[in-house]
Amino acid sequence: MRIERFDPVHDQVRVRACHELFAIAMAADDPDEPPMSARRFAGWLAAGSRGDPQETWLISGAAGVDGWYLIEFPDDDGEHLGRLELQVGPGRRRRGLGTALARHAAGRALARGRTQLTAFARQDSAGEAFALGLGAAPGRVIVRGKLDIGTMPAGHLEQLRATVRAAGYSVLSWQAPASSERMSQIAAMYDVLAGLPPRTAREASPLGARRARGIEGRLKAQRLRHYSVAACHDGSGELAGLTQLAVDPGQPEWAFQEMTVVLRAHRGHRLGLLIRIAMLQRLADVEPQLSGIVTGNADTSRNIIAINKALGYERLGPPARSWELALGADPPASL
Repeated sequence: MRIERFDPVHDQVRVRACHELFAIAMAADDPDEPPMSARRFAGWLAAGSRGDPQETWLISGAAGVDGWYLIEFPDDDGEHLGRLELQVGPGRRRRGLGTALARHAAGRALARGRTQLTAFARQDSAGEAFALGLGAAPGRVIVRGKLDIGTMPAGHLEQLRATVRAAGYSVLSWQAPASSERMSQIAAMYDVLAGLPPRTAREASPLGARRARGIEGRLKAQRLRHYSVAACHDGSGELAGLTQLAVDPGQPEWAFQEMTVVLRAHRGHRLGLLIRIAMLQRLADVEPQLSGIVTGNADTSRNIIAINKALGYERLGPPARSWELALGADPPASL
């Protein structure tokens, strides 16, 4: 049993092997989730979720790759974390391969000064059972949803738009890459998501700026078409709310909802609903082939979940949950 690090930018043979295993594992473990295309997967391994430092490792046998993991090391709001994605082929499970990979990942996290591994698994899945077996503690719950665009009633968005009272705000939209001015405004929105002290949409922290640049790099690596719709406060000219969504040209029938955020000073005007409606109307023009949009939100995000329900989203399979594994001075002996 040998665990090897590989370079996801240059070692495309191994990236393809990991994607094949990933597709098989997801079909078995989470069949409700749309499959990830090979190019989107390759970009994810190369850049991680948001451009944080990351490593990719695999374990192989006589038949090829048996399992792999991606571990990311946040350098902003989660400096104690190692974010982990770990997969073992369904036909190779219960042979100690996942445990070996998890123990190895714990060692890599400790080497980076991290004290916790965190990963996500769907409720009642093999991943959840594996996390429990490692002694991981349950964390936040993610409610997943799907919007079937073809079943949306005619005039539904217009009727919803009539319920929004947002005088003094205008709607803006653009496609990535964003201008330098808008990048600073986007960074301020990431500060809000990270729970940092309130700032204006023209002033972002260095952490927010780094997050915005990292996500822009990931989008480029994945070669996604990325759309942003914002509500702009007419009086100040600052962005009050922002929603973003991506379409994979390798899988153009699906869109993937990313963040939706409204600055605290501008809440109470239904701006979240306004910009989500505007996004759907824009997509009808620029991505007419879309059949569905998928999203995921923490179950505590009641406002966003209510917006999803109003738009017509339905539950997409069981919820997912984060699992947190505390690390001591050495990788846990039970791994």
